[in-house]
Amino acid sequence: MATPVNIKEKAAANGKIKYQAIVWYDNAFIASKTFDSRPLAVEFYTRTYNQAVSGKAKPASQRRADREVSKAVDCSMSSWAELYIEKHGKDHGDTRVSDYAIVGRLLKGKKLSHFSGKAGGQLIRDLAEKWRYIRLPKTKKEGACCASNEPIADQTLRLRLTALSRLIAFAASNVPEAAGFQAPVKAFGFELPKAHGVKRTRQPSDAEYARILDRVGRESALGHFLRVVDDTGCRLGEVRSAQGKDVQFFGVAGQVLGGVLKLNAHKTVKRVGARDVPLSLYAAQVLHARCWRRPKIEPLLRGVPTEN
Repeated sequence: MATPVNIKEKAAANGKIKYQAIVWYDNAFIASKTFDSRPLAVEFYTRTYNQAVSGKAKPASQRRADREVSKAVDCSMSSWAELYIEKHGKDHGDTRVSDYAIVGRLLKGKKLSHFSGKAGGQLIRDLAEKWRYIRLPKTKKEGACCASNEPIADQTLRLRLTALSRLIAFAASNVPEAAGFQAPVKAFGFELPKAHGVKRTRQPSDAEYARILDRVGRESALGHFLRVVDDTGCRLGEVRSAQGKDVQFFGVAGQVLGGVLKLNAHKTVKRVGARDVPLSLYAAQVLHARCWRRPKIEPLLRGVPTEN
């Protein structure tokens, strides 16, 4: 039986004497508690000390570490998805971020611990089958619904499962080693649907393009717009949003011969930053003519696609 040597007397604010039992074992703090009487303090000290000797009472530092481990492992995957988007959302496009948000919604009720080891691998395979028949609108607005009830495409399923694997890896990298989390075993015992690009719509032939220009007028605003798009290879929105301050012209003796269009907003801007597009003689002359008629911060071809 342990001798209760760590019983301290303390005077309360009302002058009453309190008895605080402080339990240490093997140079580690176990617990402390204050009582109104010494016998109660002695009983607590003796019981807790003996529990520490038998290994039933852990040091306070160990209990705190265990709480942190439990909190991390039992955190919902929906919460991990929100944290991932907060930390890494800027590395993905808006569409990709919405995929992670949807996966977070699909994982409601699931914890990281559910994806550990063999059980985790089986769970992923089960979700792969289940998710193929689940469609969710990308918006959380009340009343939002999907346009189709058909099974999702292989590409969509691949993106969801890829997002799931990244969320699991992200969560696992942020939990203590003491959690004992194991990567899912044979999570993808099947082959993920292969990535594929969206097939391009057929482009008009030279003869069709010439007829389009004849119809809208080669020197009309829309004709200029179409020819600048064709000459630069830019997307419609990139040309439509070009401003005077984004264009640099080259020439001799006041005659414009070419130039460069700086694209500050384009599909891969987050990865490669602003992009310079060389301007042909025709494209440079068209944009130069419009620079004289519009402010530097106003789109040079604003509204052109709807003009006749």
